[in-house]
Amino acid sequence: MAESHKSGFIQHTPQKTLNMKKLQAALAVFVEKWRVACEQISAAVAHWILRQENTPERRRYLANLELEAALKRRLLEAHKANKPRDNQGRYTKRSAPHRA
Repeated sequence: MAESHKSGFIQHTPQKTLNMKKLQAALAVFVEKWRVACEQISAAVAHWILRQENTPERRRYLANLELEAALKRRLLEAHKANKPRDNQGRYTKRSAPHRA
């Protein structure tokens, strides 16, 4: 365990610091591999759903895709829009997209 100093802070030896860095690097690799695996599983499920004829799952999935695209479009449009400002340059309440 790390040595406790009289000031109350834990003193790490160079070896412990090196071990912590190795552990952090290994964790980062693991997290990245896990993220890629989750994306692959999600893509496989989506591909399977889209291959189905006309099931409720397929219709629901396509509706969700359309909804996500519409939300992204709306967010992008709200971000690009010329928002009304008051005389001090602050956005007015009318321009707040979350109030729409």
